[in-house]
Amino acid sequence: MKGDPPRAPGAEEQRMERSENRAFLWRTLRRKMKLDSQPEQLFASSVSMDPLFDGFSGVLVEIYRERDPSGGFRYVLLETACVSGNQLLKFSSKDKGLVYAALARELNGSLW
Repeated sequence: MKGDPPRAPGAEEQRMERSENRAFLWRTLRRKMKLDSQPEQLFASSVSMDPLFDGFSGVLVEIYRERDPSGGFRYVLLETACVSGNQLLKFSSKDKGLVYAALARELNGSLW
């Protein structure tokens, strides 16, 4: 084109080589790096309890979704004692409905 400065011989080849090097580097990094998928919190609630009757003062109930190594998703129900931080229950499944059913059963059991 008119007005473009003359290019040095081999400039196009150098540009292509840099592009190929970047692509190679990116593929290598993607193979070597395992990116962690941050879990997505879908539900959280704190349930108060009677320490004399139940053994602890409260429970933090959470449902979150995390990426499975196969590429799909797993849903996790997690119950943690509020004061001590001890994990009381961890249930995970690929079936979202099953995890929510377990949550409903756990909450109904704590209400009676």
